[in-house]
Amino acid sequence: MPLPLRVFIFECNDATQIECFERNLFGAGAAWPLNVKRGNLCFLYNYYGSRNLIYGVYEATCDGARRIEPDAWGGQYQCQVRVKLRSHERIAVPRANIHRLVTDPESLRVRNILTAQFAHDLLQFFAAGYTVRQEQGTQMNAIEEDYRRRFPRDFHCTDGHSVRSTAELTIDEWLSRNQIYHEYERLANIPESLIPDFTVYTPEGRPIFIEYWGLVGDPDYDQRRLRKCEIYARHHCNVIELYKHDVQNLDFALRRKLAECNVRPTANA
Repeated sequence: MPLPLRVFIFECNDATQIECFERNLFGAGAAWPLNVKRGNLCFLYNYYGSRNLIYGVYEATCDGARRIEPDAWGGQYQCQVRVKLRSHERIAVPRANIHRLVTDPESLRVRNILTAQFAHDLLQFFAAGYTVRQEQGTQMNAIEEDYRRRFPRDFHCTDGHSVRSTAELTIDEWLSRNQIYHEYERLANIPESLIPDFTVYTPEGRPIFIEYWGLVGDPDYDQRRLRKCEIYARHHCNVIELYKHDVQNLDFALRRKLAECNVRPTANA
């Protein structure tokens, strides 16, 4: 006789979410993750911030146990399970959209274990969300292809990069002149595989994406910009956005925005 359907919802905040994704490890301070069995489906709920996103769909790759990685999250949340992404991409759903399914009516907290119809309905919701996301992704790819066809990489920088506009050439040359390691149109390491204009890195090696929005007002371009921004926000990416007025005063604008991300140009460059 098959076991009843159960799914597990782990919790995190902005400080612990990145580590959850980097380690492919979910954890809790309470003992309930010890009930997770290999193959069970899991979700991650970020309770911090206004959107309160729930991420899925993940599959447990081991049974829940104590101290799988003792140093994770600074030694907190010792009841843990290893996970892998089960859906083709990580899907983020605001808690408000599935409040009825995931919220305990008495405590008003997210249920950590869902069973029976609640579990089934949650999986159905994420399955539908994946279908919509796939359709959006197809549209996004078409917009990207059109953009790259309209604006070939015809501008050549002294560091060997070829870019798509004089403004991007100005940005690339500024980064080179200030000895900031940068990559042009490098595939971002997020499920949607976006291609930012530039990528630089913090001293800890975390990527910072730089986007130059040079065609604001063009309907197709604005659609592309809004979709990229939505994806960046969903994954809590560090993004520096530049516009035409920033490029006109780039030494001030980009220097300040990089400093806010703890990236400092070489002095007296």
